[in-house]
Amino acid sequence: MRFGFAIPLILWATLGGSALAANPKHVTQLKQVNACEGCDLRGADLSGLILIHANLRNANLQGANLRNTSLVLSNLENANLENANLTAAYLYGSNMGKAKLTNADFTQATLRSVNLQGADVCRANLSGVDLTNATVNLEVCPVATPPLTRPKPAKEESQPPQAAPSSKPTPPEPSSPNPTNEKPQPPESPSGELAPSQESPPSGSFPEDSLIKDKLEDNP
Repeated sequence: MRFGFAIPLILWATLGGSALAANPKHVTQLKQVNACEGCDLRGADLSGLILIHANLRNANLQGANLRNTSLVLSNLENANLENANLTAAYLYGSNMGKAKLTNADFTQATLRSVNLQGADVCRANLSGVDLTNATVNLEVCPVATPPLTRPKPAKEESQPPQAAPSSKPTPPEPSSPNPTNEKPQPPESPSGELAPSQESPPSGSFPEDSLIKDKLEDNP
């Protein structure tokens, strides 16, 4: 009974383990001549390689590791990149028309001036991807999350009207008496002459002097 279960298990592990096993000869060919059209590169570790002008047309790169790989001006038309890891990959000016990109991870990848016509980009992870001048239409992709809606501003509370400033004139300040410290003038008499002052008469004008003068005139 133990051997009966062991044989199917060994067969499943052998077949399952080679399900995404790349052809070693194809991997070597790609690294040597920079071209492997229609090759079997499933699950191949191609991370960090510099493959400029590489020809991978119709190649099977399903589940391949292309992390930080440079594929500048390369031909990936109709290539199978399902479940491939293309994190931070550099694919400037490459042709990826009609490529299969379901569940492909392009996080922080550079796809500047890349042709993506006919590729199922809507099923790929495009987080932080640079798509400057790329031939792609993302408007047909369904929106994953609804757009953010900003709350409407609350109505401003009505403030009571302020009282208008009073238009009544302010009363003048009372003038201080005798501001120049001038001496008061004696009041005028009804005839217009100044009233005699109450000051004492000057010396030499007492009444006794006039009496003595009269006596002297009577007795020469």
